[in-house]
Amino acid sequence: MNQQVTTESAAACPHCGAMDQKQGANCLGCGRFIASAVPEWVQGRRRQGLFGRQGLIFMTQNKWLFIVLSILVIGAFTWHNFRVVPNPVTLLTTRPSSDLSSLSAPGQWAMTGGDFERTRHVENPPALPQGRLLWSTEPDLVKGISVPVVADGTLYVGSHFEFLALDAGTGDIRWSRDMPGLVNSSPAVAGDKVYVGATDTKVWAFDKLTGETRWTFETNNYISSSPLISNGFLFIGSGDHYMYALDAETGGKLWDFRTADLVTSPPALHNGVLYFTSQDDSLYSVNYRTGEGRMQFRTRGLGAFDPPVVANGLVYMPSGSGILTSKAGIREVPGRWQREKLWRTMWLRWGAPIPRPPAQQGTVWRFSPEGSRFVAAAPAVTEEAFYIGDSAGNLYARDATDHKKEIWTFKAPGGIASSPIVAGETIYFGTTDGVMHAVDRRTGQELWNLSLGSPITLAQALADGKLFVRTDDGRVHAIG
Repeated sequence: MNQQVTTESAAACPHCGAMDQKQGANCLGCGRFIASAVPEWVQGRRRQGLFGRQGLIFMTQNKWLFIVLSILVIGAFTWHNFRVVPNPVTLLTTRPSSDLSSLSAPGQWAMTGGDFERTRHVENPPALPQGRLLWSTEPDLVKGISVPVVADGTLYVGSHFEFLALDAGTGDIRWSRDMPGLVNSSPAVAGDKVYVGATDTKVWAFDKLTGETRWTFETNNYISSSPLISNGFLFIGSGDHYMYALDAETGGKLWDFRTADLVTSPPALHNGVLYFTSQDDSLYSVNYRTGEGRMQFRTRGLGAFDPPVVANGLVYMPSGSGILTSKAGIREVPGRWQREKLWRTMWLRWGAPIPRPPAQQGTVWRFSPEGSRFVAAAPAVTEEAFYIGDSAGNLYARDATDHKKEIWTFKAPGGIASSPIVAGETIYFGTTDGVMHAVDRRTGQELWNLSLGSPITLAQALADGKLFVRTDDGRVHAIG
């Protein structure tokens, strides 16, 4: 009888496998408790899987740590991407009803900047102007800051309480429209329509041949931004702090994106990402199909009416007295700006031992002229260089990705207040003393100049082998 009890009470430890251990007591090998009520067939088997002895029922410190870290990683990934991964529902419900585009065809200038990236670069123009004045309109025909565009032999430009279509070959008025507000927006042409914004808070779509109104869209404040049309989407900013995406065919709203201040500059588009600035001194990038935000790059003193230029993996912006660049295509790390803002505040107040905070995410470099000179416009950008003028009349050619590498500098008598145009091997720009200049792109040597008798402070258009120039006396000129 005693022998039977001893045999029944002796068992192998289910934890470490040590033999001849007593049930209802701690194992002499591993020190763990051996239950006496568990059947022998269970004791001899280690349970596997999620709820076995290796699973969640028998938790260890490492398992808890793994679970907590997994939750944090999944949460951070979701937080980072829920505003930047296109919402599939939005993708299905925000389809425009056309594939209209304002991208300039060869020999045309259908939108300010010439292309979606606003580079003001025409690689292979069919013809180039040689410095001959072809025609000029009467003074005071055009007022405000609207920059002309040219498509299919017609020049379109806004004025105070008027929108005009001129014959690009003669300068004669083809049609005009009385407007209820100032038209400081520069137009864009796509398909059979021309689009523009006005201070009456509306976006207007006109028939480009007759000037008949096709549709209007009303925002909550004035519009000085210029439109961009791609794949049927029309993008334009408003003084109500929003960037809008409209159906270019019907004028219906597809999405909007709110900033902290006025949106008065034209947007740029590259690889499915829309870039635009706001007077809250930020550059924004959003998914062009859905309006979901990707990046907010904060700076100071961004140009109110000049677009960002996207090229060479960079975004070029007039900022302060110079040009600021940030990386294109990146996404903002959630919470990084707030963390670094606190870091910078502490560093400025106490200094050491607090380490110097890093540069803002996306920052690349800043180019500024020496002394009291300043830049007042966006640059023209090619693959090898960017070109920009300053208030003292210096036109700079610098390496496209490294502003410290000087290619050449050309000195004009008058200051430069507008963006140049690069066409083939020639650069065209105007000055505040009323002179248009043509400079060799490779050497910086002047090819010709032409006086127009009034300051040139707005950007020009290039189409059909002609330069179209607005001067401050209200004239429009064609140079061939």
